[in-house]
Amino acid sequence: MPDSLCQCVCESGFFAAWGASLPLIIFALAINVIQGWLTGMVIKQFSTVGRALAQSFTLLVIYFIGDQVYDSGSPHTMALALVAFSLPLSNMIFVNAAAEMQKLLVTEHGS
Repeated sequence: MPDSLCQCVCESGFFAAWGASLPLIIFALAINVIQGWLTGMVIKQFSTVGRALAQSFTLLVIYFIGDQVYDSGSPHTMALALVAFSLPLSNMIFVNAAAEMQKLLVTEHGS
């Protein structure tokens, strides 16, 4: 298609088409950096299992709060809510099972 028929404003380069959404991109980048920093703090204090549990709750925040903030129009059905809850709940079961296994190993080797 010849350039004379083009009606859009053409941009080029690495940051092309970021003009209107640049504040949103910077906000998302800041949130990602903060989440990475908090993840490091959680790993220092707890373990990678605790990190997995904490990160699984971000799914719930995105689904129930972020979706409302951006008003994406996606329906919130019971099935979707149960799917959103399945990841954190399965992580909690894993954490409890690991703690019980640790207790069993300590009592087995301690006596």
